[in-house]
Amino acid sequence: MGWMRRGVYAAGLPAEPLDVKDAAKPSVEHIERVDIPAPPSAPPSKRKGARRRTPVTEEELAISAGGREPVDPDDLPFIPPESISKHNNLEDGLWIIVEDRVYDCTNFLDLHPGGPEVFHQFAGKQCTWQFWKWHSRKHLEPWEESLLIGYTYPVPPNPYPEPKRWIRTGSL
Repeated sequence: MGWMRRGVYAAGLPAEPLDVKDAAKPSVEHIERVDIPAPPSAPPSKRKGARRRTPVTEEELAISAGGREPVDPDDLPFIPPESISKHNNLEDGLWIIVEDRVYDCTNFLDLHPGGPEVFHQFAGKQCTWQFWKWHSRKHLEPWEESLLIGYTYPVPPNPYPEPKRWIRTGSL
């Protein structure tokens, strides 16, 4: 994603008050590569991340579900985190975790407006803050029924910590 300060953060806030002297120290590291090509087993995308300008069709919803019956959102099946981490390729399926919900995105790859590459990076992992950075509830709602397969607990940590939100205070 980029360069950021080291530290453990909860809800995007520093774990302890920021010391002005520490802010001047160079302590950054690159934490995420976004130019990683898809694995060789991944078929080339037909859409190339084209932005969607039409409503979601019933056919697209059926494709994304892959013939699977929708689950009841009020009675989701439990999926252990160890099982989710094994679903990180096209053969086993590409599952992601957003908050505590598990989504099977295997058949959604070519329908995703941002392209399939992002799924290969987060397959079998938690990607909550990255998901909400680029999507809102209105983006998820049409697809949730066809992609949602269960919930998990405890939610594994996100492989990429959420960056701090810096606030400029010079003009206060």
